[in-house]
Amino acid sequence: DYLLFFGGDQPLMEITNNSIESGKTLVVIKDSYANAMLPWVINNYKKVVVIDPRSFGGSLIEEVNRYNADEVAVINYVFTTTFADYCDMITGLIK
Repeated sequence: DYLLFFGGDQPLMEITNNSIESGKTLVVIKDSYANAMLPWVINNYKKVVVIDPRSFGGSLIEEVNRYNADEVAVINYVFTTTFADYCDMITGLIK
């Protein structure tokens, strides 16, 4: 259960995989459905920064730059992109 491992949906989480000496940094923009995928993602990156746009109030671009991200992934429930309010919220965080 992701509530146990991640403490629920947080605006921003930074997870470092100390078993990887050097590696890429991934920023994940997600809703709660993506939490099931995070344990797999964490095993493949040195650092994973997880941003939940529903409660994050900063700039996605600034965070990607601040963490010097190598890759960005958007992981959401398949129908999330049909919700205009959610898409508008993400667009607002990019500006």
